[in-house]
Amino acid sequence: MLKLAHYKWQREDAHINVICDAFPAQDEAIEQAKVWLQKIDARISDISEGADRAQIQFVSEQDTYLLCYDGTCEALWIEVTGFAEFDSLAKLLTKLEEIQ
Repeated sequence: MLKLAHYKWQREDAHINVICDAFPAQDEAIEQAKVWLQKIDARISDISEGADRAQIQFVSEQDTYLLCYDGTCEALWIEVTGFAEFDSLAKLLTKLEEIQ
């Protein structure tokens, strides 16, 4: 988990980007995401993996989110799925920033 040792969260419109010093391997990103989600008391609903993409569906409070990994374009982000309150993403970002 060395590559994700130095990271920050950055909100852009309807998603939160994970900015890291060096882009991690897919399995490393999934394991680190599990740690982050456990620390904020989120419940993982589903994990799906492909050759160069992965998604972790999770619930925080009453809202459902996807943590997405795309190895092709080296992107890692969180987005809200379904119906959510306007400030849901802001609340999630606050929780994530507190665990750093």
